[in-house]
Parts: sequence; structure tokens; C-alpha cells
Amino acid sequence: MDYRFAGKRKTLSIGTLGVVDLASARRAKKEAKELLARGVDPGQAKAEARSAAKVSAANTFRLIAEEWREKRVRENIVEATKFKEGRLLENHVYPAFGDTPIAEIRATDILAVIRKLERLGHLTASNKLRSVVRRIFAYAVVTERADRTFTPPSRFSSAEIMWPS
Repeated sequence: MDYRFAGKRKTLSIGTLGVVDLASARRAKKEAKELLARGVDPGQAKAEARSAAKVSAANTFRLIAEEWREKRVRENIVEATKFKEGRLLENHVYPAFGDTPIAEIRATDILAVIRKLERLGHLTASNKLRSVVRRIFAYAVVTERADRTFTPPSRFSSAEIMWPS
């Protein structure tokens, strides 16, 4: 789609012929025209959306947690602690939300994993897991890959949920 923005001629690629159906192409063209009407460059908006998607994919909980663990190794944590933290993450957290962008993880996701451990009677492990996840979120905030952290209560009950969503 050809358009003019700030006095310059520009072209917006909507997709490859045969790959993008006609209805989708028309919808994308209409959205681009609406952006132009609001004074927004549709090409720039598309590039920003693509960039945001890449950043989100690069900020999964697993990647940030592994980076945090590497940092802890450089700080000379005890080998047994490193093993226990890794095992908790590998066995309980990563299957639940390891590949989810950290900004999309909700307190209820974390609470579900912790409650599962509590139901199995692993109270010490659930407290350790809560602590590890809290520190990973704090690390993500400090490295500017998450905009919030949480401070969960030390013991959980349905009346004590205090995490922001």
C-alpha cells in the first residue's frame, strides 16, 4: 500500500500475494488508513509492533531465570543451593510458565504452582519456590525486563492473596 506521511512517499507491505487472503489484506489496509488519519505512520507502527514481539519473546521467564542462576553461580552460591533451586524451577515452574513472557505471568499462575506443592505436603519446597520466583521477578525489574514484582505473603491461604495482577 502506497501512502504519504510527513510529506514523504512510503510503501507498507501487507503480505505476500497468495499467503495473505483478500479479506485480511483489506482489513490491514483499513487499519493503516485509520492510523494515518490519527497522524501515526503505519510503517513505523508495524516496525514497533514487530520489535515489541521480539523483545517479549526474548524475555521469557525461563531465559531470565537462567540468567539469574548464572549470576548466582558467579556470586559463589553453595552447590547444593544451586542444585535445589534448579530442580524446583525445572520440575515445577518451567512446565507451568517457563516459556511465557515474564510480563504476562500473573500472580495466580505462580500461586497455582505453589499450592500444588503445598497439597503434596512439600511446605519447605513451596516456601523456597516462592522465594526463588520472587527473586527472579526482582531481577527482571532491576534489569528492566519487567515492570512489576510481587511480595507474596509468607504463608498462603485464599484470604491472603496480596499480589498485584
